[in-house]
Amino acid sequence: MPSQENGGPSATELLEAITPEQEQQLQAFARRRLRRAANTPWLQRYLAPNSAEDLVQEAKAKVLLGEQFPQAGRRLKFRNRVSVEACLACLRGIIESDLSNLLKVARRRGEHLSVGDGRTEPGTVDPPDPLDPAGDLVRRDLRRVAFARLRDRAAAEPDLLPAILQWEEGFLTDDRIAAEELDRKPAHRVRVMFREVLQELAAELSVAPVTGKEMLL
Repeated sequence: MPSQENGGPSATELLEAITPEQEQQLQAFARRRLRRAANTPWLQRYLAPNSAEDLVQEAKAKVLLGEQFPQAGRRLKFRNRVSVEACLACLRGIIESDLSNLLKVARRRGEHLSVGDGRTEPGTVDPPDPLDPAGDLVRRDLRRVAFARLRDRAAAEPDLLPAILQWEEGFLTDDRIAAEELDRKPAHRVRVMFREVLQELAAELSVAPVTGKEMLL
């Protein structure tokens, strides 16, 4: 497997090397975590629109995003590039983090949840993350460029527009695409397109070292 100048394979190479069996194991992991997180009837209803496949695909998208825009995605550390298994460990961590963030949103929007470590105290959530002005700035610039390309790609598929517009509207505060009022198939198609856009941007901006300022045009 080719290596980058900074050591280890690229995120794209690692994700493409994941076998079907490893993919199934990753989805099984996400499915178990979803079941454990939905430990009250209210949370079961709130988390119902989220599938294991959603969590896995969004974790992959964040890794691709972090390759070129570390402040907006999740950049793989060197220890997560030494093998596909190490990359999978990072993806599992992202899935855990995403579920924790979903529970934080649940606390703000509905039923009260106590503060605590959700991994060891079911039904509790961690305190919200501190503000990150620099990350917010990178994310705004990424939204401007990436969603313009996403709309261009989807021009021949107008049924995707509702999912794109909804995601773009909430992109600065929420990584989720799927919602109860959206069909799962268009939402999945938009996720696939967005990953292609990220790979396209990564190819255009494949310069080292990456500073996170590349999108400030």
